Amino acid sequence: MASLFDLPLRTFISSFLAFHSIKTILDKLHEPDGYNIGMNLGKAAGQTIDHLHIHIIPRYERDVEDPTGGVRFVIPHKGNYKKPGFIPKGKTKKPKVKESK
Repeated sequence: MASLFDLPLRTFISSFLAFHSIKTILDKLHEPDGYNIGMNLGKAAGQTIDHLHIHIIPRYERDVEDPTGGVRFVIPHKGNYKKPGFIPKGKTKKPKVKESK
């Protein structure tokens, strides 16, 4: 499957239920302040791998200097991995990691 829209309806719905489970796990393990959820569907949208994959990216206050634009600049220096340096680099803060007991 190259696109979310190619999935059978039952699988499409199950995918969103899985997002909820993944978010619950990430909340418990890493306590993020927010999330970006994204996918690139089609070459014009930036899809470079011809199979469906969905990015669930935990975000933290001040993990990038300015989060405006959301997923477009979620990892500023890796936005366009085919053209290193294309996306301007900004000061970033490492995410907090919850200590395991």
